Parts: sequence; C-alpha cells; structure tokens
Amino acid sequence: MTMKRTLLLIGFVMCFAFAKASYILIPMDAETQQEHLKAYGITYWTLDQNLKVKWLLNYRGGSFLLPDSEDIRKECTIRGVTYEVLTDSATDQILNLIESPSQNMEAVILEKAPKIAVYTPDSKVPWDDVTGQYGKFYRAYRSAPWYIKEKQEAEALAAELGYSKVSEEKRDVSLKIRDYVVGGGFMFAMCSATDSFDIALAAEGVDICEPMFDGDPADANYQSKIDFRKTFAFKDFTLERSPLVYEFSSIDMTRKRNINFKTDYFTLKDYSAKWDPIPTMLCQNHTALVKGFMGQTTSYDASNIKSNVLVMGENRTNGEARYIHGIKGKGFFTFYGGHDPEDYQHRVGDPNTELELHPTSPGYRLILNNV
Repeated sequence: MTMKRTLLLIGFVMCFAFAKASYILIPMDAETQQEHLKAYGITYWTLDQNLKVKWLLNYRGGSFLLPDSEDIRKECTIRGVTYEVLTDSATDQILNLIESPSQNMEAVILEKAPKIAVYTPDSKVPWDDVTGQYGKFYRAYRSAPWYIKEKQEAEALAAELGYSKVSEEKRDVSLKIRDYVVGGGFMFAMCSATDSFDIALAAEGVDICEPMFDGDPADANYQSKIDFRKTFAFKDFTLERSPLVYEFSSIDMTRKRNINFKTDYFTLKDYSAKWDPIPTMLCQNHTALVKGFMGQTTSYDASNIKSNVLVMGENRTNGEARYIHGIKGKGFFTFYGGHDPEDYQHRVGDPNTELELHPTSPGYRLILNNV
C-alpha cells in the first residue's frame, strides 16, 4: 500500500469516526424552532430507544442535545422539528459555555423515558374532582343527561369498590396519590385537580358534601375541622359551602380577578440552573411571558399558598399565582392553574383543542416540561 493510499485511508477512518461522534441539537428558542411541542416528542422517542439526552437549561430556550443517528434525523424531518447537526468541536464549545460559572445554564442528563400514570374517570370528562362534589356543576347541569349519567356511574363504581359514598372513594384516591408523592413520586395537576386534591386531604374524616352530592348532610361547622397541615400547597382557605356556587374554596382567583383577556398574561420566574435545576427545568420556555387562560380553578390566591411552595409563574399586578411547585416527603408536585392554555375560556361541550394549530404554545410547553 502506498503512502498516499495509507494517508487517505487514515483520513477516511478519522472522518468516519468524527461523523459518528457528532450530535444533534434541537434548538428551542423562538426564532429557530417551529415545532416546540413536537420537539419534546422527539426527545421522549430518543429516550425510549435507550439513548441518553442532555437538556441544555437556559441555552436557546432550553434546547436538547441528542446523539446523532440517521433514525433521529428522519424522525425530526417527518415531524417537522428543526434540528442542527453538530461536530464534536461545536458541541464542546456549547458545553464549555454552559459550564462557565458566569452563565446561568446547566446541562442535565436525561437517561430514560418516564413512566406516566394518569388519574381520570372512565368517561374522560375533564371536570372531575376528588372531593365527591362532581365538579360543583350542580347549579348549571343537575338536570343535564350527561351529569345525571356521570353521577350514577360514579355511585355505582364506589359501591362496587365497597364504599357507601363517592366522596369516601375520592378521599382514598387522594390519599393514595399523597402516599405516592411522599414515597418519592412526582405529581403534576391542573385546574380544579389542584385545589380539590388539597381540599380532600385537609378534609380527611370530615363530611364537606351537601345532600345533593352524597345523600346526607355535611358535618356541622366543617370549616373549623379542616386540617391545613395535611395539604401539599395551600393553607388557611375557606371552603365554599353553597352547592349553587361553581367554586370549591377561596384558593381560586377566578371570581376575584379583574383582567381583560387581551392583557391576561403571567410571568415565569428565573432560577439558578446550576443550583436549582428542577424549577429551572419546569420553567424552560422560549418566552418568559405566557398568555393566561381560565378554568374552574384559574389561579391561586397568594395568601392561601404555603411559604415553602415556589411560585414559578405569577401575575404580579393581580396578585395571583399561576404555576407553583413544592416538595412533599421524598417527592415533588407541580400545580398549574387553568384548563387549556390555547382555549382561553373552555366550556362544557367545547371542541377539543387541535395542537397542530399551536405548535409553539408556551403554555403547553410548561405541561411538557413536567413530563
């Protein structure tokens, strides 16, 4: 073999090794990425292939660094996700920048796809709650066929499981979720799943349901029997006793707020990526200003939030928290106010949101950060 051929062969091997060692960057900034939501899908898909991913916190909107492969490139192309192929040198430059003490950035290794369990009734209706009050829909929908049917089915299921009342079954659901989190699990909840969960914990052993919900009177003076020590996030709240009021307690700001939908935004807080990686992960976005949206529980009164709970998103002008996070036992929880980030005031019977129409939704990015 001639010297020239030997050098060419060595050069080919080196180039091949270099190409195999390259990486794929999925940028998550506002200027580059056109499919923010699907980018999470690519990341999840990569983890599901038993490959590791680096989440580059605060770098270009919280970008993802993936190992290069033809399959990943094809998936990105099929799903329309913007990606950049990086050499080792370019990758090292990015990681060195992130590691610099002067930069509020961090590279977090993701090692496996998460296992996810979803608590939802068989009917898949989005207005269930864990207090046994059927979403407090009594006033508006008690004569509606769907409401009557859902109530009958819930009562039948409770009886089948050995409970005399739906509220008792829901209480045990909330306790089971509590134990999961305390044991090291992570809980994400939205809208009325957040405050109704804490209310159910605080009201353990107390009947807070009026007769139209569970067939017997609520306990006398039940407000004085509420134990705030048992809750995850909320304290000192007053329960809404009337079954005719579409509200659970003073926690929710829906009826207190006075904001025009055109100016309804909340701001995400900035955390130290190197010292507080979890809240930093949960707040990754291509904008710090997120369009507001309503729900049965739209947001949380700051006076009802425990001091050890982080308020990660808030509307300071209105004094309300929208996105909160905390530690419980060995686990964590995140509560997110509102029902649908891309449907400002989602009502019963409204069509489902088509996410294909909202590929860069910052409100939905917060949900996916938790996944």
